[in-house]
Amino acid sequence: IGTEPLRRLKPSSLTAESKYLLQIADWMRAHGLTRFSQMGQHEIDALRSALRSRRGSWNPQAGRFIGSRTPKEHTVEAILNAIRSMVMLRSALDDTPAWHPGFDDDRKAGTPDYKEIPALPDAVAHSVYAEALRWVTEISVVLLPAKLAIVHGIVQRERRSGRLYAKLSSSSRKEWKGPLIAGCRGCVTVAGRDISLDTAPTRLVSRLVHMLETACYIVVAGFTGMRVSELSSLTVDCLEVDRAATGAARLFLASKLYKTASEAWQPMRWVAGYDVPDNPVRLAVEVMISIAQYEREQSGLAALFVANQFGLGQKVATSVTGLAMNVRMNQWLTFVGIETSWQLSNHQLRKTFARFTARNHRMALLALKRHFKHVSLAMTSRYAGTDSDLLQLVSDERALEAREALGDLLGSEFLGGKMGLQIVKHNQQFRGVAGTDARGRYVDLFLQNTDVPLLSTDIGFCFAFPDTAACKLDGARQGTTGVCGDCSNLIVMQRHVPEWKRRLVDHDQFRTQMVDAGVWSEVREASWKRQRDDICKVLAMFPGDTVVTA
Repeated sequence: IGTEPLRRLKPSSLTAESKYLLQIADWMRAHGLTRFSQMGQHEIDALRSALRSRRGSWNPQAGRFIGSRTPKEHTVEAILNAIRSMVMLRSALDDTPAWHPGFDDDRKAGTPDYKEIPALPDAVAHSVYAEALRWVTEISVVLLPAKLAIVHGIVQRERRSGRLYAKLSSSSRKEWKGPLIAGCRGCVTVAGRDISLDTAPTRLVSRLVHMLETACYIVVAGFTGMRVSELSSLTVDCLEVDRAATGAARLFLASKLYKTASEAWQPMRWVAGYDVPDNPVRLAVEVMISIAQYEREQSGLAALFVANQFGLGQKVATSVTGLAMNVRMNQWLTFVGIETSWQLSNHQLRKTFARFTARNHRMALLALKRHFKHVSLAMTSRYAGTDSDLLQLVSDERALEAREALGDLLGSEFLGGKMGLQIVKHNQQFRGVAGTDARGRYVDLFLQNTDVPLLSTDIGFCFAFPDTAACKLDGARQGTTGVCGDCSNLIVMQRHVPEWKRRLVDHDQFRTQMVDAGVWSEVREASWKRQRDDICKVLAMFPGDTVVTA
């Protein structure tokens, strides 16, 4: 699009697009159209309507549609993708459509400002990510040994019989797999339904494996923000670990950058948080390495995500495509019982990644909060040589977060922290509905005329004035009550109060545990009491929050 280079299509994708173009050409000929340039908005609307209402599927041998089923929406859009590709290649083609068939058809061909794909709403994203994590961490423990046992049994039978499983008929493959599945042990719970592997139908076990792979894809895509072209280029040796100056091990995924590369592609790394044992990205990658090992060996692939695994090797595996994974992800939503009107797409996960990285302090699920906090720290700590577009997405989300936070702070009647108290003393003109316009003007003026960032943490906001910051703007010390509690830059809102209360409980429990262990001292007691007093002072600033002092 525009001046951005397009990734070269795979031979299989090129074949599919040529078949779609033939279908479009047949429709054009039937309606008296001889050139693609005659395909304007009206003609493309008519084509889309015809595709939606047709019956049957295209049979190239018969040269007609056979059957009675109407196509699914993603099939219609796949056919229209051929027209979209021609529009994007208009500088290289003599005859291209005069209209870009966008999903909402509200823009002309050649318009670079495609409609922005929004991030998933927080509630939907939390449900999707939490369920995908459950598949990677819990269900994989049952399914992975079962899949490997089935593959091992198939390989053994191939050696004994001299026949290749991939060459068998459907009934023979089922006959081979039946006894192997019956020998599997374990039970998984999906959408409130308990499924015992030893009694499950052959097709259902294959389906469960398919859905586990999709969950791994959602975790890697959602927790790294990579594009589908970059995900499809991941290999089994993609995990890389670097140690930061603080000694913390940071995990990266090595792949290929296509979209903004100066050449056809260039090597690039994407941050995946700190390399802790329960890092979600590492777990998902390790599951994919194991679960698709047989298919890679059969096909000679090194790709991490492979397609055509539904039948445990019945077809030659290939690297995954974006359209296929978008379909798979939405099938996974239905399979696991997540009811939502939202349709998952890879770019949505990328936008959600940027949002969560910028706003990790608002997340309720601890596993997500910790991961995205680690990613945020890694991306802002000398993180160079990465996807510049992704960094820009995160930067835009942080700017939006800062704008919203400034508006909330200026309109608040109660704020905690030393700077919070100063704001409340002077913000009467910005409060309530009457102060809406004044707040907006002041926020615009502030953002245009200052380079002091507004930092967000679990316990409040901080205007990062380096000369007064108690943390000295050290990311590892930000957001700790022992450092921030008495800082001159701290601002605490009502929504941060539960976190302060939780940390007060943890603070008291820590003292009890240390005393019981016999490792407490007067020096520790003085430091503990000072930090506890700081927490109590903050909580005392809010109406109705009384705390018993030590």
